This record gives sequence, structure tokens and C-alpha cells, in this order.
Amino acid sequence: MRTSSRSLNLSPSSPIGNNGYKKYLTVKKEAVVLDMKKVEHDSRFDGKFVLTTNKDLDSGEIATTYKNLLQVEQAFWGLKDYPDHPSGLS
Repeated sequence: MRTSSRSLNLSPSSPIGNNGYKKYLTVKKEAVVLDMKKVEHDSRFDGKFVLTTNKDLDSGEIATTYKNLLQVEQAFWGLKDYPDHPSGLS
């Protein structure tokens, strides 16, 4: 990643729409500054899929359960595409 100490060219009063980016930005007088220390710290998760839970399960079981949830959601999305389906979903 190429780092730069220059400020982003945004108005401090303009809303920053993505909450995920807010933790990396600081408003200083007339500029919004990118905090490269925070970016570099979080880069350790680049390319990784991170799940957290309060359940006492092993990591494989957590990942499998999450993937199953996605399959169920996709099935519902598919049913909603067919309003005449007997499931009554619409």
C-alpha cells in the first residue's frame, strides 16, 4: 500500500457516508485527514474473513453455520422473485 501524508480534499462539514471509513478519518480545521496508523493496523485483516460470536463453538462450526445462513437467505430471495409461489412470500 502506498502511503501519503497529504490530507483528503473534502470539506470537514460534508458528511462521510460510509461508517466503515469513519474510524480512519479525523477532521482537522479545513481538512479530513487519513490516519495511516489505523489503516496499517487493520490491514492485518486484508484478505481474511472475520467472524465473531458469543457462542462456545469451534471455528469450523461457526464458519459452516454462517455459510448455511447465507444459503437460507438466498433461498428466500429466490422465492420472493416468484410472487405466485405457494410459499406466500412477496
